[in-house]
Amino acid sequence: MGKKGKLWELRGSSIHQQGMFARADIREGEKIIEYLGELIPKAESTQRCLDWEAEAREKDAGLVYVFDLNEEYDLDGNIENNPAKYINHSCEENCEAINEDDRIFIHAKRDIAKDEELSFDYGYDIECFLDHPCRCGSKRCVGYIVARDSRPKLKKLINKKQRETAKKAAAKKAASAAKKKKSAAKKTKSAAKPKDAKTEKSVKKAKTVKKPKAEKKSKDDKKSRSDKKTKVGKKKKKKS
Repeated sequence: MGKKGKLWELRGSSIHQQGMFARADIREGEKIIEYLGELIPKAESTQRCLDWEAEAREKDAGLVYVFDLNEEYDLDGNIENNPAKYINHSCEENCEAINEDDRIFIHAKRDIAKDEELSFDYGYDIECFLDHPCRCGSKRCVGYIVARDSRPKLKKLINKKQRETAKKAAAKKAASAAKKKKSAAKKTKSAAKPKDAKTEKSVKKAKTVKKPKAEKKSKDDKKSRSDKKTKVGKKKKKKS
């Protein structure tokens, strides 16, 4: 079992590794926990955020724990004694982070039932939304962690991208079908050629068939004809 408070406890989460859950029913507006952290100047805050995001992409770790506090400082919640950093983002959050005199407290945004996972809107900018996929699984999830007021714009961007992807896929499919059709036609034509050539060759052979040579006359036939000629000559002599 993880850490516990009066209204919360840490458990394994289906959203991202570990999360915070309600130990009891919580009323709307009730203060649940303070978000603790280190006060850091704005420039230092920006650099830390960049470093953590680069590391998070490699290790699939928690992304950014920094809260915008005031004009001079931010609050870095990535410290050991800050269980509130395990509260996950959701596109249908049930909590909200409220700045009370430069201190951040997590309040219930609506009535929360016992054992329900606590969540709030991380409020990330839309510019780098691809770096922050959302796994909240809610019906209103837009697929990425962005501030609520940026979600309509994000939906338009995603729909546009999906249409472009579908268009490219359709064009690729059509090109592939045309290529297959052309290849099939080429094979059919190629298969027909030898047959035609064979027929043509057969016709040529028929035209150039030589007549069979007459059989050579045997010696007996020659002798018989010679005898006939002699007999004919003799007869002619007798008549004269």
